[in-house]
Amino acid sequence: MKFCPFWRHASEQMRDLWFTEFRKNCMWEPQHNARIRQIFEIKESDRLRSLMNQERHNYSNDPNHAPKYIPEPIWHQLLHYFATYSNFKNWSAANTVNRASNAGSSMHTGGSISMGEHARRMEKATGVKPSLEEVYTKCHTKKDKSWIDERSEKVIGEFKKRKTELSQVALSLDNEGDVEASKEGLDIPDDYTVWNEVVTKGKKKAAFGLGSFGLDLSSKLDSKNCPETSKDNLNIEQELHMWKEKAKEQKIINEEQNVKLKDAEHKLKDQGRQLKVQQKRIGSTEKTIHALYKKLNLSLPSTLSDPTEDELGTGSSDDNMSD
Repeated sequence: MKFCPFWRHASEQMRDLWFTEFRKNCMWEPQHNARIRQIFEIKESDRLRSLMNQERHNYSNDPNHAPKYIPEPIWHQLLHYFATYSNFKNWSAANTVNRASNAGSSMHTGGSISMGEHARRMEKATGVKPSLEEVYTKCHTKKDKSWIDERSEKVIGEFKKRKTELSQVALSLDNEGDVEASKEGLDIPDDYTVWNEVVTKGKKKAAFGLGSFGLDLSSKLDSKNCPETSKDNLNIEQELHMWKEKAKEQKIINEEQNVKLKDAEHKLKDQGRQLKVQQKRIGSTEKTIHALYKKLNLSLPSTLSDPTEDELGTGSSDDNMSD
């Protein structure tokens, strides 16, 4: 674990590692990768800041407090940072003032409902997807149709102006008869691209005034701009899934074959043991018969050979061969 009081202190390698761990517990379609990574960065930044605030609060109430999940050397570094870093003290004081003021913030009239949810409700009510301008206007105007603040009105004015300029350029190219240029000119950027062109993004990389609705548009734009990449990612995941399934099937087949081999080995061993038992029984029976014949002074049948004679015969034949 490394020293990381705020999200901005985390290296790209650390962020990638955390996102990889997050992906182990969640699944989504490849075309949503860009948006989910963006949301992950925002949520984790807020979560880490909240976590550090809570730990500082706990420490202020109990000087002996030390979180179990933070190694002791890192915890001492954090305490030193919070106690000595002047910028942190300034931020703390500034944030206290900012929380009591709306200056410079993106004010809206959407209430506790996100702008993305407002857009979905508008579409459900009308059956038509609302435009960026319609959603923004609904969430930044009062009941009397007046804008909630001067900045909100100024932003939408700049947006409309830029769209008008682009439309006029496209029409002028079309009227001049420049086919190639008109094709390019008529390809007017989407609303989200125009919005980002005229409105400065906030620190969280979310377009000003759009909230979660802006993240929805950003995700769709990313998917539109890289369909081949999404398709390739999907194909790779499908192929990987296919090979995993094949590996599972092969594993099952191998296990079944191993079971069959073990069964065959056991059967062979049993047959070998049974054969030895039978041979012993046959040998014992022959000896008993030989003993009975000798006791009765009877000659052995031709089907029964005297083991003594066999041994002598074998020995004499060996002697003859040696001669």
